[in-house]
Amino acid sequence: MIRILIADDHAGVRMGLRLLLEQQGDFQVVGEASDGIEAVDLAVQLMPDVVLMDITMPRLDGNGATQRLRDMALPIKVLILSMHSEVGIVNAALAAGACGYVVKASVRGDLVPAVHATVKGEMFLSPSIRDLIPHLE
Repeated sequence: MIRILIADDHAGVRMGLRLLLEQQGDFQVVGEASDGIEAVDLAVQLMPDVVLMDITMPRLDGNGATQRLRDMALPIKVLILSMHSEVGIVNAALAAGACGYVVKASVRGDLVPAVHATVKGEMFLSPSIRDLIPHLE
């Protein structure tokens, strides 16, 4: 069972992600955070395998939360879920320590393979941004 923490400031997004993930059978959503500080605190407390992290959140953005988790050297992988697909934003998330990046517009088709790839230690980028960042392939 892959343990997942969802971090997004919109409750409806968190609920939709939880429903999508829990239908798969091999995912367990162990917690939900509504901002970056809560995401870091819950990640340390719950030790999920993967944190699904939004970038734009209050108190501490997703990149800041990802950086904090990376600095703690915990065995937790961060997969960014964002509406942003600009090269600079994707590169900043990866530089902060994210293991992959899923554009929210393609979450239905990309999320499950992205989580599986992330757990295996593989980089996952949504197809819509893969061509924009060819040096990562």
